[in-house]
Amino acid sequence: MIVVSSAGRSMIEMLGVLAIIGVLSVGGIAGYSKAMATLRLNRWRNDIVLLIANIQMMYITQRTYSGRWTGNSGQGDKDITASFKNLEVIPGNMLDENGVDAFGNSLKFYERYWNIYGTRLKIQFESEKGQNAVKSCKTLFDFVNLYPTLWEVSIDGRYKVCGHGAPADYSKNSGCKPLPLNWAEMSAQCKKCEGVKCRIFLLFDNNV
Repeated sequence: MIVVSSAGRSMIEMLGVLAIIGVLSVGGIAGYSKAMATLRLNRWRNDIVLLIANIQMMYITQRTYSGRWTGNSGQGDKDITASFKNLEVIPGNMLDENGVDAFGNSLKFYERYWNIYGTRLKIQFESEKGQNAVKSCKTLFDFVNLYPTLWEVSIDGRYKVCGHGAPADYSKNSGCKPLPLNWAEMSAQCKKCEGVKCRIFLLFDNNV
């Protein structure tokens, strides 16, 4: 009697197994990529938190950002980026050799002086257009819920949200949106940074 073995696998079964492995591999890669993107965003956000803490400690110690204001008009913005770099206020791994952060933003710092409100600190994030710009924009606007001394977050002056630290008359005169933050409205504004370069400004009180 001839016995035919059935222990082997058919071609269809093998193709089915390969298809399942392929689906699982793609899903694993997608999940890994998403996790790494989240980790990168969290690290970038933590760098900003550390940056603001460094600025706060510097101001508490010196009671100034760059020394006495010397503007001719008595008010305006004074670029103090070089001073902050020299004082090593910016976390060491936050910027690459070209002065750009993990999301493609170049940073600038300004000492803003008004005759009415005195000296304030302005941090500018200038981004290249794309998805990273949208992510960083949304993250920066969320800082209005974190810092009570944050006066304003804005996109190129066209969309502004006032923080808890802004005086009532400043909120009224500057035309910024009051809290609570309208997430849908803010997201729609940040979405525009996907197609055009954006500058995001954070304006702080002296206590940062």
